[in-house]
Amino acid sequence: MESVSVKVLLIEDDEDDYILVRKLLSRITAVRYELQWAPTYGAALEIMANDRYDVYLLDYQLGDRTGLDLLREMNGTGSAVPVIFLTGHEDYGVDVEAMRAGASDYLVKGQISADLLERSIRYALERRRLEDRLRQAQKMEAIGTLAGGIAHDFNNILAAIIGFSEIAAGRIPADSKAQRSLKRILEAGIRGRNLIKQILAFSRQSEQEKKPLQLSLLVDETLGLLRASLPSTIDIRFDSADQSGLVLADVGQMQQVVLNLCTNAAYAMREKGGAITIELSDFSFLAPGEAPHSLLDPGSYLKLSVSDTGDGIAGDILHRIFDPFFTTKKQGEGTGLGLSVVLGIVESHGGAITVRSEPGKGSLFTVYLPRVFKDNRKTSGRGEETPTGKERILFIDDEEALAEMGGEILADLGYEAISKTGSRDALELLKADPHRFDLVVTDQTMPEMTGVELAGEILAIRADMPIIMCTGFSHLVDADKARAAGIRAFVMKPLTKGEIARTIRKVLDG
Repeated sequence: MESVSVKVLLIEDDEDDYILVRKLLSRITAVRYELQWAPTYGAALEIMANDRYDVYLLDYQLGDRTGLDLLREMNGTGSAVPVIFLTGHEDYGVDVEAMRAGASDYLVKGQISADLLERSIRYALERRRLEDRLRQAQKMEAIGTLAGGIAHDFNNILAAIIGFSEIAAGRIPADSKAQRSLKRILEAGIRGRNLIKQILAFSRQSEQEKKPLQLSLLVDETLGLLRASLPSTIDIRFDSADQSGLVLADVGQMQQVVLNLCTNAAYAMREKGGAITIELSDFSFLAPGEAPHSLLDPGSYLKLSVSDTGDGIAGDILHRIFDPFFTTKKQGEGTGLGLSVVLGIVESHGGAITVRSEPGKGSLFTVYLPRVFKDNRKTSGRGEETPTGKERILFIDDEEALAEMGGEILADLGYEAISKTGSRDALELLKADPHRFDLVVTDQTMPEMTGVELAGEILAIRADMPIIMCTGFSHLVDADKARAAGIRAFVMKPLTKGEIARTIRKVLDG
């Protein structure tokens, strides 16, 4: 609060009381208060409709109306500005009624001192901030729940698009126009899958998993998402001197680091425009004295720098920018959590972050993350051979299109496959002949019986049956819970043909 002014509206029909409040606020030196006076009920309504205040000081008696009437009218408009009630006499009944109507505090004019008034305003503002944080947390929880539901349904749609595209592509000439069209469809499906993963990561609905990550690709993809949300007056430049450097990191958290740093930079240039420059390069040092940050040990790092041409950060608050809830943004424009989240993520990955800024010359944030190196004995991803097999597989999904797709992909891979859309029908097949199949692939979210429940029934019939679980999204099960239930592999839809093939061989051969 020390770095900003507080706008106060006094709604009071007695000029002497206005002069008193003005004097009291002028004695407070720690905070600058901007006071405006509304002498009537109607004037207050007009001013509140056309301007923004941090707090209202509201007299109880306003001519032939009362402050309680005005407070209730404000509540009807959805106003969230904290209200401190003022009255000339102690009245417990008015006190209780005001607090029930939403007032933050209740003060008796004859007992008000500068210190008491300041404490009351501080309390009202802090209560408002806490309420805002609670509302934001509730919004994020609702968004997360919605994201999970969307993810499940949309991933099933994408699974059909990706699966049938690959099936069709395998059955037509490689150089045909249709083949090129199918390739575009497949690429769009993969982009959609990646977008859903990002939504789940940002809403904290996905597992947090650290794995070797090519940072240059992640930054490039994240900037592609960010560009659409920035005004045309802000230019984004990305320069990567290292195209193959790896860090051991969680994809969603690293995206959050890039997004938070870039959106902060964009905010600093919101009025005049400018440029955000992102640079990625190698960095290493041998002696502790050469470390750019005390948390870093000698070694090899990837250095991610985000700079802007904005207004910069004043020196007297530079040391506070990573503090939780500290912000220089106007009320309602930021929570003060962005940089503290970045700091937490970076340090949890064994890295560090530094900042350099001057007023009028922009800011430079530099993230250092420990580099990891490829194991050349292992390969993964695109270009990897698609394994085949001849085993018998039972494929279960309650969506008919996905059950059909799964059966066709497995047949193309050489397997003898039977598809079922009902978990109970599949269970009856296994009860009739427990050794008819070598592997079961099942969906998790099904109407009659969930995948976990079905797995339990299958393992009760045949304890050594390998089971792979696929899901578009589930609040009820994750990889750890699936493993605890005896399931050999847990994978997220949609999968490409190659990913399905490798998962199957890993389970059957492993």
